[in-house]
Amino acid sequence: MEIGRSGYTNQEQMKRNKGVALVTVLAISIVVLLALGGIYWIVTNLMSSSRTIKTYTSVKEAAKGGVEEAIVWIRSNEITPNDCTAGRNIQYRITDQQESANGVLRVCFIGVASGYQLTGASDIESGDTGYMYRIISEVQDPRYNTQYRVEAVFVK
Repeated sequence: MEIGRSGYTNQEQMKRNKGVALVTVLAISIVVLLALGGIYWIVTNLMSSSRTIKTYTSVKEAAKGGVEEAIVWIRSNEITPNDCTAGRNIQYRITDQQESANGVLRVCFIGVASGYQLTGASDIESGDTGYMYRIISEVQDPRYNTQYRVEAVFVK
């Protein structure tokens, strides 16, 4: 058996090196797992795309977003002819505000388009029914105590 300068045999030195390598690998693994966990937290909590509350830059944009959401309801047949919602409460997140803005979205069936173009209404596409809906989106800004209202007519 050979004894090196440190006073350990070669076998003892190899065991010691293996122990240091194991501890180093475990430390690096913990750091990598913490980094991946941080990235996951950032993606799920800060990006807001996976949340049910949408983020808008202003109350005006949130009210317009409410109209777009109502169009999705109409196209997915969630709102049917002769139907009028009493008002669905929706929460919106406004950029740089802690609390969310409260909104009310109303959609009512108002009739059937009879072949002429209605000013301010969307174009009737082939295969559409010609059903007309009135959409009212109101959003209350909690910070400035203001309200924004958007009214639209949509033809399906």
